[in-house]
Amino acid sequence: TVSSPMLKDFIQHLVIGLFQKQRIEIANMKTKGTLLIERVEACPEPEFTPEMKFKALSPIVLTTVIERDGGLSKHYYRPHEQGLSEAVRQSLIKKHETSTGNFPVDTSLNFEVDMDYVTRHGGPEKVMTLVKLKEGHPDQTNVKGFLAPFTMSGSTELIKTAWECGVGDKTGMGFGCVGKTGEQGVMMKGIKP
Repeated sequence: TVSSPMLKDFIQHLVIGLFQKQRIEIANMKTKGTLLIERVEACPEPEFTPEMKFKALSPIVLTTVIERDGGLSKHYYRPHEQGLSEAVRQSLIKKHETSTGNFPVDTSLNFEVDMDYVTRHGGPEKVMTLVKLKEGHPDQTNVKGFLAPFTMSGSTELIKTAWECGVGDKTGMGFGCVGKTGEQGVMMKGIKP
């Protein structure tokens, strides 16, 4: 799934490049895989309403800096933590400004993780995932995120921004990609079918 608000720039160039090469290589320090492109499908933009359910297609990562042991430390939000909804709201306001050049008219947003799902899957730690960037390299970075369905309510501008740009931190690296509950398959969000 590839998602971007930059329809005419990034998405169209990506699709052209995919069809020219007809393959994608994915690699790390130890292995490399080549995937052949068989098809690219456009995902039609949903009708954005003041309350929508989504699923995380890739881990949602949100961080803050906290004081710990007399110093400052990076803290990764877990799905049950207080402050998560506000962190998502603030992040989406910034993403909206960056992608549109405008401050959203409505900045209200509530982000609520489906805690029944989290409980069924063994609790907050069981929906957390650790992703190792540059694994095995001296610059290796560990990133913690969570995979769980959630509901957003409030500003349709911010909900649309979440669908186009992703939720949370490191969305440019593929984290926080979301799909509307019920969407399936490979999608190129932002392409008009």
